Amino acid sequence: MTRNKLITVLVAVLILLAIVLKVRQSFDSKIDSDYFSIKDTTNITRITIQKGDEMIFLVKSESKWTIQDSLKVRQQNISDALNILKNIIVKKPIKGLEKDSILKSLQSNGVQISCYSGNKLIKEFVLGDVNPVLKATSILDKKKRQLAAVYVPGMTIALRNYFPISKSAWHERILFNLKFGSISAVSIEYTGNPSRSFLLKKETSTFEVYGLDKKKITNSKKESIDRYLSYFEGIEYKSVLEKNSKQTDSILKTESFCNLNLVDLKGKNYSFRIFKKKAHNLVDDFGMPIPYDVNELYLQKLPDNKIYLITWYSFDPIIKELQYFE
Repeated sequence: MTRNKLITVLVAVLILLAIVLKVRQSFDSKIDSDYFSIKDTTNITRITIQKGDEMIFLVKSESKWTIQDSLKVRQQNISDALNILKNIIVKKPIKGLEKDSILKSLQSNGVQISCYSGNKLIKEFVLGDVNPVLKATSILDKKKRQLAAVYVPGMTIALRNYFPISKSAWHERILFNLKFGSISAVSIEYTGNPSRSFLLKKETSTFEVYGLDKKKITNSKKESIDRYLSYFEGIEYKSVLEKNSKQTDSILKTESFCNLNLVDLKGKNYSFRIFKKKAHNLVDDFGMPIPYDVNELYLQKLPDNKIYLITWYSFDPIIKELQYFE
C-alpha cells in the first residue's frame, strides 16, 4: 500500500470514528434530566411490577386503584409510586465498563416497572440497586437500553423499595376512617384503672364528657375535645395475625389493656379490645427489664374476633384518659 493510500485510509477511519462519536454523543444527549419521568401520571391506568417470575399489577378505575382488580391499594403507597414516576430525575448517564456490571445486576435483581394508559405502553424501565458513589438508583430503559443513575427529591435513595412485589405491601390496611364531624360517641374503658375511663358523647350540638360513674365533667375543654375527635381518620393496622393460632389464643387469655368503642353519626358501632404486647429481652436505660413492647400492641376487632398488630404511633393520639379533657 502506497503512502498516499495509507493516509487516505487513515483519514477515512478517523472520519468514521468522528461520525460514530458524534452519533453516540447525540444519542446520549437525549438522556436529559426528565428522560424517565411521566409528567402526567393521571393518564396511567395500569402499573405492572415484575421481578423474575413474580408479578403484580395495579389497576385504576374511576380514580381508585386496586391490586389485580380486587384489593384496594393503600393510598400512601400509590401516592409515593406516582410521585416517583412523575419526578424521577437523571443524576448521571452510566456508560463504559461500569455499565456492563450494572446491567448484569439489573438482570438478576432488577424490578421491572411497566406503565400503561389503557392498552398503550407509556414507559417501561428496570430499577436496580443503589449506586453508593452517586447516591442514586440505577435505572434501565427497556426499549432503548439507556442506563442512568436517578433520584427523586424528598424520597429515599432506594427507589426500588417503593415498588414491592408483595400484595400485602400494597393493599389498604384501614381499621376505621372516621373524619372530623362524623363521630357521635367515643368511649374507652381501662380494665386495670377504671378511673381513667371516659365517655365522650354528642348531645345536640356539643360534646359532653362523662366518667365511668356516668357523672358529667363540667369543666371539659372544648379545644381538647375537638382535637381528639380529629385523630380517628385513616387509622391503619400493621398486619393480621393468623386466626385460632397459639399466639392469638394466648393473647385472648390475657386481660385487655383497654376497650375502645366508637359510634358514627349513622349509628354504626366500632368495637375493639386492645392488648399490650409482651416484650422480649428489652431493658431500660438502667438495665431493668421492660415488660411490654413500646412500639406495638394487639387489637381484637369485634364481633369477627380478628387480631391485628397495631402501633403505638397510630393509636397513641386515640388512647387518652379522662384527665385529658379536664
